[in-house]
Amino acid sequence: MIIKIFKQSAAIKRHLAAPLLRQRIKYIKYWDDNGASLQILRRIADYLLVIINSLNLKKNKFITPSQIEKAADKWAQRQYYRSVKKYKYSKFAAACFIEYSHQFLDMIGRLKYPRKKPEPFENQINQYIDYMREDKGLAERTINECACQLRDFFRNFNNKIQFLRDIHAVDIDDILIKKSTVDKYSRVTLQKYATTLRSFFSFSEGKDWCQRNLYKSINVPRVYTHEKIPYSPPWNDVKKLLASTSGNHPTDIRDRAILILLSIYGLRCSEVIKLRLDDIDWKKSILHLQRSKNSKPQQFPLTLSAGNAIIRYLKKVRPCKCKLREIFICRNAPYRHLSKGAIWNIVNRRWRGLNIKHYGPHSLRHACATRLINHGVSLKEISDHLGHRTLDATRIYAKVDLKNLRKVSDINIGDLL
Repeated sequence: MIIKIFKQSAAIKRHLAAPLLRQRIKYIKYWDDNGASLQILRRIADYLLVIINSLNLKKNKFITPSQIEKAADKWAQRQYYRSVKKYKYSKFAAACFIEYSHQFLDMIGRLKYPRKKPEPFENQINQYIDYMREDKGLAERTINECACQLRDFFRNFNNKIQFLRDIHAVDIDDILIKKSTVDKYSRVTLQKYATTLRSFFSFSEGKDWCQRNLYKSINVPRVYTHEKIPYSPPWNDVKKLLASTSGNHPTDIRDRAILILLSIYGLRCSEVIKLRLDDIDWKKSILHLQRSKNSKPQQFPLTLSAGNAIIRYLKKVRPCKCKLREIFICRNAPYRHLSKGAIWNIVNRRWRGLNIKHYGPHSLRHACATRLINHGVSLKEISDHLGHRTLDATRIYAKVDLKNLRKVSDINIGDLL
């Protein structure tokens, strides 16, 4: 691998003679397998020599993240001369030092993470997590959300409570009031928070950890069905959003394909992420989709605009060396499929560029549903298009049927009295 990326004999000799040769080759090969260019491979190889020397990996078996940051800062501050000019390493160089150090040491098993301070009542929370996963069969995302809420709840006691039996209803009420008044939780968020507490203390009562009937004293804020209208950006604004991707920059080409799928098909963020190369039948112009919530397969006709945007992305932007089957991947090596956060940032950045109040990807799903209902498409058809499990999830969009609402407002009520 060293001979492959370096041509000069002096450089080859230096890298072959340096410590941890086998481990360095393994790390460089990882980048090579994930599409890194020759220039990046050379840069990584050079950084590894600096990292080994700066962290003294000959003697130190394990390195902590704080040691990496200190070494990176010290190395980045050193000055060197090229000809008669004095130079200073950039922040980019320090960031590369930290990134490569973490990855390299983690790969060879020498990165030592500091021991986390134990969370209050962690044992009870873990048992509740097992109950949610094994007995209730909840999704991992729901389980993680509930666990975060419980950890947040117990942190409010500042380790003053040693046993769950010492928690009273008034203590829970005080924390819920704080969440509403100080932390500014919405009624919907507060309802989810309180519901999690009720479920946990009901489970705790069965384990005889807490006072009896404590969960019944927790007041859950009432949230009415279809209480809020989903805010949908006007379709003209969606057109402006798509127009912002009309350039030839690789980022514009990729973003256009993603935004078209979100706005025309109303796809969820996770559904865009999971799209694979095999999901498109180019001969029959069919888009195959696996719905994220009901896990049911669905087919869509591949529109001309969507097909052209995806083909353009595949031909001009998506790296040929990438072995992943997902359609949308990050542009820089090591290649991996885009995360939900990356999709959210793409949409958010585009909205802000238009000086429009920023929204996430779900805003385009709302815009798609509103556009369909304003064009007279039935709720059943919209429900099928969006992959809703029930009509109740779609019925809320009837409240934003602006065209028909305007017709009602135009009626002269005086003639009816």
